[in-house]
Amino acid sequence: MSEKILIISTSPRRGGSMERLCDVLEEEIRKNGKQAERLNVNDWNIHPCTGCDSCRESGECIQQDDMKVILEAMQAADAVVFASPIYFYNMSGQMKVLLDRTYPICGCAGFQKAAFIAACSDQDIRAFDTAAAGFEEYLCCLDEVKNGGEVLVPAACDCKKIPEDKLEAVRRLGREL
Repeated sequence: MSEKILIISTSPRRGGSMERLCDVLEEEIRKNGKQAERLNVNDWNIHPCTGCDSCRESGECIQQDDMKVILEAMQAADAVVFASPIYFYNMSGQMKVLLDRTYPICGCAGFQKAAFIAACSDQDIRAFDTAAAGFEEYLCCLDEVKNGGEVLVPAACDCKKIPEDKLEAVRRLGREL
């Protein structure tokens, strides 16, 4: 059975730069004989973490929303790619909620690699500093998960004008996962 790569996008914009980057990634994954599944958290009902710690005792969140399905998809994957637009120099609020809600699987993530793709309209690469550091720290909570890489795409206002070197970086990520 081929490797399974889960792509989780947290962009609320359809047809934007993040969707194009995820399209390129998904195509490359499939082209290399791996399975690809894509989820957009905006299609799901996911509540923020309440910090109640119930999941640490039972292994499951007490909230009745769609996060359980997403956690199951993550645990069934060999690698997970987290894709986020950058808003005000940080990952999207949707990405933060998603990461917070993975607390129940911190000790048993299931997947072996995690990667990060981010895009923003700012041309300054420093616009990614906080989000990239936050993702690195998140990976520290997942002891058995290795960093599969990151692709940071500045000046991504127009999905039709993403530089070829950035699209190639996404393709390379798809091959290497």
